[in-house]
Amino acid sequence: MGSADNLTAERPSPGPGRPRNEELDELILETVRELVVEMGYQALSVQEVVRQCNVHVRTITRRWPSKAELVTAAISGGDEEPSPALGATGNLRADLRSVVEGALDYMSQPATRVAMPALMAEMRTNAHVAARFHRRQADLRATVHTILEAAVQSGDAPKTVIRAKRLLPNMITGSAFSVQFMDADPPKDPLIDELTDLLLAAALGA
Repeated sequence: MGSADNLTAERPSPGPGRPRNEELDELILETVRELVVEMGYQALSVQEVVRQCNVHVRTITRRWPSKAELVTAAISGGDEEPSPALGATGNLRADLRSVVEGALDYMSQPATRVAMPALMAEMRTNAHVAARFHRRQADLRATVHTILEAAVQSGDAPKTVIRAKRLLPNMITGSAFSVQFMDADPPKDPLIDELTDLLLAAALGA
């Protein structure tokens, strides 16, 4: 519990402190992405990140008090939470395809593929890791809801597709997550189209 890899019990209280150095933050997170691919999640240590980046351990732990939080930040865009992609066109298939492509791109990143199984386990005991992924899923739900509403408003889909607003995000996340367990990477475009057609059929059949 006292190591730099697991400092959740020593989480600093919020308050004034040094201003954030965004360039240093990105250097740290990029180093984490490289190391988790090179070493694997279990072998990666905060001390190794400290050594590689030539920073004090508190530079890392005051922002990311545990290894799990540090790696989660590294594979999910740092500390800035992504906003829902609200650029719905009203074309249901095209918009769903865009979301599927984004989800597969995210899961195909080497650091994400290596770290995600371990982070799924970390979610059970680390509320901050869980909260970050829950927010990411909430963003996806908001995006899908917007896409469905736009398709209805444009006349591209019946009103009944709105009933799929809870089902589709789970299908997208589950499908993207499962791709990492395939023996070999399937051709990207056919897979995107297959998943999109499956989602479209689910939405229209809801």
